[in-house]
Amino acid sequence: MALSQIQCLDENNVNLRTHESKPDFFYSEDQRLALETLLRDGRDAFNKFLHATSLRCFLSDQEVDQLTGAVEVYDPVSELRQGDSDSDELPLSLQYWPELSDCSLPRLDLGWPDCASYRGVTRVTVYAQPPLDGHTHIKEMVRKTIAQAQKG
Repeated sequence: MALSQIQCLDENNVNLRTHESKPDFFYSEDQRLALETLLRDGRDAFNKFLHATSLRCFLSDQEVDQLTGAVEVYDPVSELRQGDSDSDELPLSLQYWPELSDCSLPRLDLGWPDCASYRGVTRVTVYAQPPLDGHTHIKEMVRKTIAQAQKG
């Protein structure tokens, strides 16, 4: 029996039908990782990744050249380092630094709330992986939530 037939018999296997109008149709995690490898490590690492994951090359040579030529390393604190060039401190990590944020600090209420009861939404939905019988996969729920998200 072929592997695809064996996978169809597996109870945990999900073969979702997607239409071209949905973002799920075009999304490929392996291609995303390959593109990230191209931008981070260059063309040779990209080709090795494609070979290692048995992906066909999904970008033309012209597209690869355009991407590698246009990519810029993101360094949010480069201006801060230029101002303090004489200090020998290590660069900042990806932690939250309120004094370097472009957003103002949130006003937090300290202590216990004044009201005795909460009047908000009291329903909670729990998703499990693998999903329980009749429930949706977590990845599918995240994709739907992202697709329905609106800028607030």
